[in-house]
Amino acid sequence: MHVLITGERQIGKTTVLQKVIGQSDRIAGGIICPIDKIQEIGGKSMTFFSATEKDTLSVGRFHIRKQAIEFGKKALQQAMHKPGYIVFDEVGPLELHQKNGFINELETALKIKECLIVIRKKMLEQFQNTYPAKYKIFEIRENNRDTLAQEITEWLHSQDNH
Repeated sequence: MHVLITGERQIGKTTVLQKVIGQSDRIAGGIICPIDKIQEIGGKSMTFFSATEKDTLSVGRFHIRKQAIEFGKKALQQAMHKPGYIVFDEVGPLELHQKNGFINELETALKIKECLIVIRKKMLEQFQNTYPAKYKIFEIRENNRDTLAQEITEWLHSQDNH
């Protein structure tokens, strides 16, 4: 079963995800995107956005470095061959509206791996309609964001028995 971590913009989705990654041994790898970086889990990071580079993909007011996309794709492809959940932080307009970014890795992973996906609440329904599957959904709110990482970690570990 895939896991979706959702919530409003700036509620702390990546922060909760980072805590889960630190607490769980069920993570194969993948990418996290804190603030303006893209980071492979347990590895290197690089700047994700650029206002000056010409080789970028535009999503709204953001200009995403193509070099950063290739960096993320490599991290995701490496995680495909390891046991555990593959992490996507975060699936957004680049994937769902433009069918770009990490869309190929996402579609492959949804077929062959268990995925842990961060997605903004306003895109959740579209994602579920586009990729029907079994999902365990955790929504981050003001009143649970300090405890949700532990809840998610406990749920992940409970899946060892299934």
